[in-house]
Amino acid sequence: MNKKFIALFLVWFNFSTVYPFQFTFTNSLGFDSNYLRLSSNEMSRPVELIQQYGGLNGVSSLINRTKLGLRYFLDTKDKSFFIDLSSRYSLYSSNSDKNFFSYSFLFSKKIKSYTFLKGGYRYMPEYYLRNFIDRDFHYYYDNIYPYKGCYFSQETIWISYSLKVMKRTWFELKVSQKSMFYNDRFHEYDLFINTFQGSIKTKLIKKYFFEVSLSSSSANNTTYQDGSMSTMFVDRGYNEIALRPSVSYKLKKSSFINVLGSSLSFYQRKYISNSHLDLLHIDRTHLDSKFKMWLKSDLNGFTYKVSLIFRQRVTDSPFLWVESLKSFSKYEANIEVSYRLF
Repeated sequence: MNKKFIALFLVWFNFSTVYPFQFTFTNSLGFDSNYLRLSSNEMSRPVELIQQYGGLNGVSSLINRTKLGLRYFLDTKDKSFFIDLSSRYSLYSSNSDKNFFSYSFLFSKKIKSYTFLKGGYRYMPEYYLRNFIDRDFHYYYDNIYPYKGCYFSQETIWISYSLKVMKRTWFELKVSQKSMFYNDRFHEYDLFINTFQGSIKTKLIKKYFFEVSLSSSSANNTTYQDGSMSTMFVDRGYNEIALRPSVSYKLKKSSFINVLGSSLSFYQRKYISNSHLDLLHIDRTHLDSKFKMWLKSDLNGFTYKVSLIFRQRVTDSPFLWVESLKSFSKYEANIEVSYRLF
């Protein structure tokens, strides 16, 4: 047993010497004022109905997130080529159904100054959205409206390439594909989402970092007209354009706070359904906007980050009940502590 342990230790030591690695532990505590993304009308309804939606202990929740990250450097000279492996677990105080794991892989290769080739993969085995009415069940049992848990799994694969365009400024092109597969009761929501994104990033002004990205996404509803009652006339596909500007400012090293930052995100989505029997989606658009601000501090080997997020979705539809049902607002607060163990 001791010989095996010594042999494994020597292999690990040789590997870590040839290919150095870093291990980082991150933990955060956050608060979400509307973790189920309920509309204002839904939030104003009796407690019993909110519980049917999935809000077992109210509409807000504390969230504890734990992340383990491992970075392998595949070169020993300038550490320009590395891979990241990470896992994250999120725990919700108000509803354990919301707890979920996610796993990710990323590689980054620096070709020359401001020129990178990157790619990655992210997998979330199961994520609970909230409780909805199972419409297929409703069609067969017209007087029964059962609320059932809506879950989905998600996979994302992406690749990007960046190149310098001028002094301390570079352009990045990113292509990704995301799949979302729902549990059997809600398979009508299954989607394949293709996204193309272009970003301009610059450090032209000393101590400032600016980024503006523009993306276009197309979501294909893979179960549309697959024989189910709820997919006969309802196409949940959509097209979406997103704009995301951000800025951060680096303070003096002697300052308690090292970095201040803020960002805006605007997602303009239009559903492609053209069936007049599909009142929920026809001619429906929404603008989902998010404002985020944060500060970061490095002290005694620890990295601290405090962030606030304000989010609002405004839906436009020919029907007021759709606008009311699919619009919501929320805010989040988060404190994060990260430490590189080695």
